[in-house]
Amino acid sequence: MSPPEQILGDQGRLLPGLGSWNPFIQKNPLRTQYLPFPSPSCALNWSSAVGGQVLFCSSDIVYQRAMVRKRPNILVTGTPGTGKTTTSSALTEATQLHHINVGDLVKAKNLHDGWDDELDCYIINEDLVCDELEDTMEEGGNIVDYHGCDFFPERWFDLVVVLQTDNTVLYDRLTRRGYSESKLSNNIECEIFQTLLEEAKESYPEDIVLPLKSDSIQDVSTNRSTLVEWVRRWQPST
Repeated sequence: MSPPEQILGDQGRLLPGLGSWNPFIQKNPLRTQYLPFPSPSCALNWSSAVGGQVLFCSSDIVYQRAMVRKRPNILVTGTPGTGKTTTSSALTEATQLHHINVGDLVKAKNLHDGWDDELDCYIINEDLVCDELEDTMEEGGNIVDYHGCDFFPERWFDLVVVLQTDNTVLYDRLTRRGYSESKLSNNIECEIFQTLLEEAKESYPEDIVLPLKSDSIQDVSTNRSTLVEWVRRWQPST
């Protein structure tokens, strides 16, 4: 099948004719997985509906929808009590990046499936969260603050910061928050076994995962300086 000389792309762009025509390909927005579409119209409809990437393929070239971010996206993660929001707020003030506290977003936008009495928290709906943030993350310039990281699309982030805190310091912080004994024990155990660091390394390229000590106000200041310098040096991918 031969394509027309120009094809209307998923964002209203006109894409050049492709010579020999191959099936459209879809990229799952949450995983790096490619599957064929039955037709160009199906590809465009899918892209419009869920914000996936549509690749226009020929034998020697690929046309891809891609928005080059002008500012980086940073994920700040770690066990509750490691200072994610404090660090994110300090970095936002210094860089003018947009701070997104996922916990607050979930409550404000009802992006959850109810309350978990045992864990004493909302049951986050990961798909709703990703849908809510998709356009914002494509634009870039965001600091995402959350105690989990494995459900976000890998392509969203340029740096993944994992904050780590001494168990004694963390215990005192969580006790002051009024955590129940079971919730406190679960979080201390996560920190002992470095659960969030391992999760980050499994979910993102290791060269963008940055563990940082976060035991004190001095650590927050040092980490802020380190991350401000990273933002200053960051260059968009080409």
